Amino acid sequence: MKATKLFSLIFLTIVFFSSCKLATKEDYSAIASDLCNCIDDQLKVLSPEMKNLIIEASNSNKDIEKAVEQYVEKNPEKAISLMQDASVMMNIDSKKFDTCLSSLESKYKNIKDKEKDMQDKLLSAMESKTECQLSKALMKLGMKK
Repeated sequence: MKATKLFSLIFLTIVFFSSCKLATKEDYSAIASDLCNCIDDQLKVLSPEMKNLIIEASNSNKDIEKAVEQYVEKNPEKAISLMQDASVMMNIDSKKFDTCLSSLESKYKNIKDKEKDMQDKLLSAMESKTECQLSKALMKLGMKK
């Protein structure tokens, strides 16, 4: 299963935001919330098991493929559900996601920070938001690649 498309879209958003003014902690909190809403809107149909596997993989040294494989070995009855989740992740509606990201780019067009600083600050802002755990996990997995 490859979620590269999603990781790439998130990464491009981060790069875009790094081209304007220095952001405050409040800016990052707002960006994190909005980015989480874009991502969560696309992935709301994922099963709780897949969401948990993504979060667990991001907090460990496992890649998501290995985490899913190990989970299915222990829970073979969930294999079909997880395959459907993998399909969702690989076939996100990029037009809808791009539209959401474009609105974020317009909203935060004046923000500028170095790319690595932005990634770290966004992750930190997402850390305190319980609704952002899946988005944060995907961002962390994307940064590992």
